[in-house]
Amino acid sequence: MRQRANSTQIRLANQPPIHIQLVNNAGDASSDSVGEGQDIATVTSPLSPSGQPWARNLYIGDCTLVRGSGAYRYAVWTITIETSAGSKYTIYKRYSDFVNLRELLIRYFPRNKPEVPDLPQKRFFNNLDNDFLQKRRMGLEYFLSSVMLNPVFSRSAIIKEFVLAK
Repeated sequence: MRQRANSTQIRLANQPPIHIQLVNNAGDASSDSVGEGQDIATVTSPLSPSGQPWARNLYIGDCTLVRGSGAYRYAVWTITIETSAGSKYTIYKRYSDFVNLRELLIRYFPRNKPEVPDLPQKRFFNNLDNDFLQKRRMGLEYFLSSVMLNPVFSRSAIIKEFVLAK
């Protein structure tokens, strides 16, 4: 019996992460939702009428490596956000944008600090290595899902500014 429990634990530990998804069981479509191609600046509130966050799901796809000044290169992450109404749109962010978002959330929501996950580690050498970028992508996706689908944070101007800023 003990052997069986250990093998179950090993199998569970090797399962891929599951995307966090907010489900609105109220069944009402939000008139505030952002649609494909619609500018989010036209949305009056990041909340649906029921008080739920306007984002229902998100995922971070591959990154694009951009050459900066000199030999400096950095990664830009493609983020796809699905609204409560089921529309999708895409934004692009650098790792530093996630760092700034986390700092602002902790500063303005000190009581909710335990709900703000850590970001994946920063690395100064080989930070554009494929394996490192894949681990970073998963960590960033977990972080962003945790804060954007959190009812406290999703209602804030901080999240709206993160999505609107270019």
